[in-house]
Amino acid sequence: MLALSPGHVVDGESVPEGALVYLGCGRSGLLVWSDGPPARALLLGGEPFGEDLLMWWNFVGRSHEKVVAAREEWAAAVGGAATRCGQVSAYAGPALPAPALPGIRLRPRGRS
Repeated sequence: MLALSPGHVVDGESVPEGALVYLGCGRSGLLVWSDGPPARALLLGGEPFGEDLLMWWNFVGRSHEKVVAAREEWAAAVGGAATRCGQVSAYAGPALPAPALPGIRLRPRGRS
């Protein structure tokens, strides 16, 4: 996945500001260029996970329990505790609390 600023091209396609681009698997190279202002890009890659994952709000896990634990850790960090979530200092507002979990068990979605 790649996110770029305006005036930039990825693999021959123009990419609008703030867009995310899915490039697929099996690449050995990638052409990225700009005719615009300086840009920042974030490139994420790697082999796809072999198992299904579930995602809820900003949390990704292999099970309902893992997502519940991550939410609890985030809530502790929002409350000021030192956790692996850390503290966001570049955001001008207060830390965002995670919404309440739904009243059902979270299930992973398949790859479709």
